[in-house]
Amino acid sequence: EFAKVQNEQFAELKKQHPGKFAPLAAVPLQDGQAAADELERAIKVLGLHGVGTGASVGAQPLDSPHLEPFYAKLNELQVPVFEHPGGADNVLKPDAWAGTRGALGNIIGNPLETTVYFSNLIHGGTLDKYPNLRVIGAHGGGYFPSYLGRTDVACEVRNGSNCLNRKHPSDYFKDQLMADTMVFSGEDVRHLVAKSGPTQIVYGTDIPIYNWPDAVQYILAAEMPDATKTMVLGGNLTKLLKLPPANF
Repeated sequence: EFAKVQNEQFAELKKQHPGKFAPLAAVPLQDGQAAADELERAIKVLGLHGVGTGASVGAQPLDSPHLEPFYAKLNELQVPVFEHPGGADNVLKPDAWAGTRGALGNIIGNPLETTVYFSNLIHGGTLDKYPNLRVIGAHGGGYFPSYLGRTDVACEVRNGSNCLNRKHPSDYFKDQLMADTMVFSGEDVRHLVAKSGPTQIVYGTDIPIYNWPDAVQYILAAEMPDATKTMVLGGNLTKLLKLPPANF
């Protein structure tokens, strides 16, 4: 019921401000079929453009078998998922950040949680089973894009890795996995594009009320062609969210 109310309010916001908002739906991930049903309503009836999630539901990872109906519906509707983590509390022992300095739950925990989330989708076979899935990971996709070499060989050289993926992990970053630009330097934006390709990186702001630097400056500063900057600044998201073409 909470998700329904939220999605209806998002739809009303979009209606009141034409051309300004392309909202992502909330869904009840505790129940895979209920999540699928609300996703379909949000897209087909309310006119929303995708779904926003965390990286887990309670203690369960988001490649849990109970979410098969949800992923099947995403695959059918061909709308994107945007994942934002919550400090890696679901992957670390309780109070792991207690007493630490430097806001490590946010600065290290959030990218770590996204890295684990992407890894689960790959190694559990979810991305292979549902080839139309398009998943954007906040904060530059976590640590995953920068450590793909080690990840690529893990299933081949580590005993007990129990991988179900049919391709190298880096291959999924060429089409199904995406990252935003909240990485805080032009060189890091360039690196993301180099690792994944110009179609897989999108402009991100994190939560705009925070005093984070604006990622636009880093996209513009990155050493890459202007055509690539145009794709990252808005062209990729325009296609992904099925919006009318825009002049960037």
